Amino acid sequence: MTVKNIALAGHNGEGKTALAEAILFKVGAIDRLGAATSGTTVMDFDPEETKRVFSINTAIATFDLKTENETQRINLIDTPGMFDFAGGMYEGVTAANTVIIPVSAKSGVKVGTKKAFKLATDLGKSKLIVVTKIDDPNANFYNTLTDLKTEFGASICPVIVPVIK
Repeated sequence: MTVKNIALAGHNGEGKTALAEAILFKVGAIDRLGAATSGTTVMDFDPEETKRVFSINTAIATFDLKTENETQRINLIDTPGMFDFAGGMYEGVTAANTVIIPVSAKSGVKVGTKKAFKLATDLGKSKLIVVTKIDDPNANFYNTLTDLKTEFGASICPVIVPVIK
């Protein structure tokens, strides 16, 4: 069995905890989707996090992913996005093999996005950017993609482009 550590890092409010919740639900590790606003997520377990509606602690959830040839143990590391708790982001990214950086289609690249990308790059980590909140009426995927390419260069290439009607 191989072990993969995947950190979710980036700016506060971009959807790290919601993405972690969705991944855990999709792989069957949890049986319902929680929401940070209702205090029902797996990753925000501390009463202070529930009260403030943002992550304070680095949280880890583990699940097994079975492939044709082997089973992989995945440690999903949800890091805080608030700068007051940046130490948690550094810990999570340092422990990870891969870093997922959520970026809201409403607001684009923010300071926390840049910090997470730079840290992951400096530590030689694989990076995956996920554009979140594309279902919001004020979201603009293409503006966000342009923002990402402007900030991070030619290495930004969409793998999936949403169809927006």
